[in-house]
Amino acid sequence: MSKAAMCKSNKPLHIQVKELLLKEFSGLKPGDRISKTYADYSRQFDTSLVTVQKAMSELAKEKIIAGKPSKGTYLLRKAAIGRNYRLGVIGVSPEEKDPILFGLLDASGRNSCTIEFIAGKNLKDLRAGYLEKIKNRELDGMLLVSHKEYFPEIIDDLTEQSLPYVYVDSAVWLEGYNLVFIDDERASYEAANYLIKKGSRRIAYIGECDDLNSDDRNICMWFRARFRGFVKALSEKKIKYERNYTTRANLTAMDGYNAMKILLKRKIKMDGLFIDRSSKTFGAIKAMLEDAPELLKTIQIMSLEYEDELDSFPYRIIGWHYPLFEEGAEAIKLLVGLIEGKLKPPAVSELSASLAQKKYGG
Repeated sequence: MSKAAMCKSNKPLHIQVKELLLKEFSGLKPGDRISKTYADYSRQFDTSLVTVQKAMSELAKEKIIAGKPSKGTYLLRKAAIGRNYRLGVIGVSPEEKDPILFGLLDASGRNSCTIEFIAGKNLKDLRAGYLEKIKNRELDGMLLVSHKEYFPEIIDDLTEQSLPYVYVDSAVWLEGYNLVFIDDERASYEAANYLIKKGSRRIAYIGECDDLNSDDRNICMWFRARFRGFVKALSEKKIKYERNYTTRANLTAMDGYNAMKILLKRKIKMDGLFIDRSSKTFGAIKAMLEDAPELLKTIQIMSLEYEDELDSFPYRIIGWHYPLFEEGAEAIKLLVGLIEGKLKPPAVSELSASLAQKKYGG
């Protein structure tokens, strides 16, 4: 590419150099040493040494190349030439141990996409982080993971600038949006069915929603959906749903602890326990250790969400988790399809929950 052609391009100069470098490396195999120096590439592409350094730094971040002290720079893996999309992410950061984030990073690396995290505590801060970048064509697409209260305004901005986006981590179908979502009711229904299949018939429930007819607006829609799925599974198997077996609990381990204490005081016979969020499971187990240690030898526990957190508990836990890693990876796939015009908006990808029977499970 000539310097004149590079000047006419809308892409930042270091991104154009990065693409030229990828073509340059196409003849190498993973593990091969890159023989040319930064100065060589600066002369070859007729650009500054700083621009070459920035381009090489991008490739290193994407784990395409790596430097070895006193040995030079080596190719780690080949990447798709001509893709290298720059994707903004609103709602997660590299400091968070979020399965969605890990899925985003893994899929972006495999698709040679660069991720830029856009932080902000409010809409004004977020806009300051992305509007100028979009206008300067520094982003090819946007992934919206949280700050849902601002999404209508953000999506309006992206639509006005014709920037493709994907709405990630949505609990329900939203007509007219590009999104990846999980069906919470189906996840809970399948999880409850698995617990029943393992032999549980007198199943207690700890969750944020404990009444199908509740009009409490403070209950999140996905917790309502999880409760509907649970009750539906019991009904289909002709297992009587009893309110006495259900206890309301919010999000924390202490909420789970208090809810389990209430269930134990009722002296009901339980052979199964269904908990709508994994954080409450820690508290529920602590309550049983204090008041009913013998129960832990027989009861089967089904916990929704992050089942990997429960590895340290040597009890009869049958884990059930949402495919959050896959959700992040699917979001990248969906966004790249929109950027390349292979998909037309609204593009939707529904992920079902996946079963993960624990090594301590029944």
